[in-house]
Amino acid sequence: MEYFEELADLIEDEISTDFESFYSQLGELSPEDTGEIVENYMDEIQNALPDEEQDVYMLIENIKTGLLFLCENLEDERTKLKFAEELFRFKEWYTDPNLVKLDDASASVLEAVTAERANKLLGTRSTYDFSDALDFELHDFEMSIGTFDKIDVVDDKRLN
Repeated sequence: MEYFEELADLIEDEISTDFESFYSQLGELSPEDTGEIVENYMDEIQNALPDEEQDVYMLIENIKTGLLFLCENLEDERTKLKFAEELFRFKEWYTDPNLVKLDDASASVLEAVTAERANKLLGTRSTYDFSDALDFELHDFEMSIGTFDKIDVVDDKRLN
């Protein structure tokens, strides 16, 4: 995954995808590129949210922070798998068609974000209720930090 559009296509595809297919579509991840792409993608979502939806904004900020934390160590297979799992959970949440009320109709967070982008361009307004979308469970993450090399703090010559 090298491009913003690839991540957007992968996440915004509303056709149900199993995790194995999703994981294989992620391809070879590079920590630098993936972190930047994820950050830009999440920023785009946040910028498109209605201004009064601060709870959803903060939830997405927390999801973004967790994903970026995992991006720091994508060379580790366990971390790469955890990143894919968390991104998949985000995709399922983001495209769930029953989490938002958009003008009194059921919609996904993705549909609400798309509607708000259109509203900003057209100068129109919609009503939103994101309360059911706030139930996304945030996870704590552990990072594998590898091995440490011994560092001499005291000069060995002074000990003799």
